[in-house]
Amino acid sequence: MTAKFGQSYGFQFPDGTTQATAATPNIATGQTWQNLGTSRVVSVAYLNSTIRPIQVMIGRAGGDGQTTTASVGATASTLVTCASTTIDRYGGSNTITFIVPPNYFYQISGAFGSWWESR
Repeated sequence: MTAKFGQSYGFQFPDGTTQATAATPNIATGQTWQNLGTSRVVSVAYLNSTIRPIQVMIGRAGGDGQTTTASVGATASTLVTCASTTIDRYGGSNTITFIVPPNYFYQISGAFGSWWESR
């Protein structure tokens, strides 16, 4: 997802917008993994209000055959699907991860078993 724009590197998103990394501190620098599973709800758009990109990791137990979808966007009404997975009907588990730029919104649809963010 990293691309070069002129002389700097950054992120380019499906909606065509770009986020230069030169003006933003690196992801994971000074960040720790935080368990936010008890404070997050599906289908609610959350804002990354930090000055850094964050990484989100969603865990799902298997056995239900359902789909979990992660979406990210510049506004809560312009979210674009960035990760989607169908969980095995017969067991097994799955994890999806995605990056959220500063001042972008993100949400999960479906269900989750664990929700961790590197902030």
